Formats: sequence, structure tokens, C-alpha cells
Amino acid sequence: TERETETEIGIVARFQLYACFGILQSFPLDTLESEVVGPLQAFVMPGSPAYNQLVVNNNTGIVFAPSQNGEEPNRMTPRLSRKLNLLVSSVQSWESNLKVKVLAAYKVPAVGDDGLNPNSTAPFWGSRTRPMLRYGGRAAHLVMDYRGIEVSDMCNLIILARKAFESGFDWIYNYEDNTGRRYIYVSTVDEQCHADVDLAFLLDSSSSITDFGAQKNFVLDLSRYFNIGPQATRVSVSTFAGPLISHFSVMTNVSNCPLGSYWADGGVVRAESFLFLG
Repeated sequence: TERETETEIGIVARFQLYACFGILQSFPLDTLESEVVGPLQAFVMPGSPAYNQLVVNNNTGIVFAPSQNGEEPNRMTPRLSRKLNLLVSSVQSWESNLKVKVLAAYKVPAVGDDGLNPNSTAPFWGSRTRPMLRYGGRAAHLVMDYRGIEVSDMCNLIILARKAFESGFDWIYNYEDNTGRRYIYVSTVDEQCHADVDLAFLLDSSSSITDFGAQKNFVLDLSRYFNIGPQATRVSVSTFAGPLISHFSVMTNVSNCPLGSYWADGGVVRAESFLFLG
């Protein structure tokens, strides 16, 4: 809507204003990481199912720091990897000779390591109940690279932070450590919501909607974030174009998510294909 567009423009303008004056520290503005992306559920250990779900990013537009001492900068969650790839495209469309450099991403939890750094004041190191997200591959430290030279001055990091914002990272932090080294810290939400909820979707199937598939794709994309089942997250989908038609309800007794639910062609419902959830 027009109001939503104005709000989005206002957010971008405020981001740019803060960035121009070099006072941007976190985005969303004035938030804590735990408030935006949530905590790490558990350490991800090598060889575990969660570790096997991490991906290795091989994008040639990214320079990865060496893997050593438990650091695996090119290993991360699929979501973090996707956002990095978008960031690379954005950076190189601005300057083709620039690359994104990943200083750190997934870190192997060491025995007795609780994710704390007593010498750091950064808000993303976590606590004893909220270990840092790098132990789950959900965060990374970023600078830029110009033909093998690390680019980490404030002006270019502000540009990198803005492009990270445009690429959809969930939380961004402009950080300078105790040695004076600067980088952009980015993190993402978990790959799946662990809460069990009831989701209700109401879709407009009237003749004024020319791209009904976009609504179905929204349902698909959002549903994949949840564990769907009769004893987990339950989903209902209804359409309207005059009368309201319920296609399946949160109370429907299904063995798991309602795969292959058919939306009949003709009548009020104009979907011509199957809606797959799960």
C-alpha cells in the first residue's frame, strides 16, 4: 500500500542519513541481536545432523579467511549463504573489482567454550544462556576486498552495511574491536521456527488478482519456516472472492502437512495447481 511504501522509504532514508554521518551502529536501529534474530538453540558440532545441514559457500566473489583453529569461514546456514550471495552481487554491481571478505563465520565449539569473550564489549558475543550465533553458522564478520587488499575503512564499511541491509540480513552491526580493527557483523534468524503455532492464511482469489501464484508462493515460503504437523504447527488456508471458502483448517486431521491439497479450477477459486505445504 501507499502507506507501507512511505514507511519503507522512510526507513531507508533514515538508514542512509545515519550512515552518512557514520553513527550507524546496529540495524534495525537501536536493537539487540537477541531481540531480532533470536538465540542459538544449541551448539552445532561437527558430524551432527545440524552440522550436515550447514552449507559451504563457494562463491568466487567472496574471499574467505583461512580455516584454522576451529574457524570455518566458508561454512554457514543456507540462509546466511543466500544473503551473502546477494550481498556479493550488490557490491560487484557497484564496483566490479570489489569482493566481500568473510573474516569469520561458523566456529567449532571447543570443549569448555561457552561463547563468551571477556575482552570484548560487542553485544553479539552472547551469554552463558545465549551462546554466540557463529557456533550455529548464523553470523559472519565482513569487510571488503580490493584485488587482495582488505578494505575496512569507515566509509567503505558504511557502504557495505547499507548493502547488507538491502540484501536482507536480519541484523547488522558496525563494529570496531579492541585492536582498532573494523568490520561489519551480520546475523540471520534460525532456519526454522521452533515454536508450535496455528497459521491462518486468507487469500484473495477475486478476478482483480492477476497473479494468484504469488500468494501461493508466499504461503509456501512462510510455511517452510515452521515444522508443520498435527502435533506441531498447524495451517489453515481460505480464499475469498465474495463467499469465503475454507480449503483446509488447523483442526483438519492429517498425518502430516496437507501435501497435494487440490484447489479446484473454476467457480470462485481460480488456482489451477496444487498447493504444497511442508
